Amino acid sequence: MPAINRKLIQDDPWQKIYPKREGKQHLFSSLAFFKGNEHPLKLSFIQLNHPEGKVEGLLKLENTGIPHSVPTGDYGYREVVVTVELLDNAGRVIALKQESLFVELKTALPYQGKKNIPFSFAGSKTGFMIKATMVRTSFNKEKNTLLAEATYHL
Repeated sequence: MPAINRKLIQDDPWQKIYPKREGKQHLFSSLAFFKGNEHPLKLSFIQLNHPEGKVEGLLKLENTGIPHSVPTGDYGYREVVVTVELLDNAGRVIALKQESLFVELKTALPYQGKKNIPFSFAGSKTGFMIKATMVRTSFNKEKNTLLAEATYHL
């Protein structure tokens, strides 16, 4: 993570009180990091049940290898969307659940932290597979980066 020197500029009235000073920012290149570490985030299905036409369980998220919270940062839009989908035999989505992780809402996954996301789907008679993804997305949802993925065949 190379350091970048930049001037800290503060708004009125603070710029009259405090002088401008040097600051540092480092950039975390997720794509370069994932090349050397194939599974820094782990997704796993636990406590799966199939009661009377339902699929219930927990998706366990683990940050085992990224030395930051996920998502992380002070600048820009930071959202990670976790999606759990129930798919049929053709791969079409029957039902889904999404949950967003944000730094500001204190829902980010810390380094070496774990989080469980409960899910429950009706219609498991037509369901064939459960798929979970963790995607970092941009503000306008145009750029998505897949961080982790897991599947479970019913």
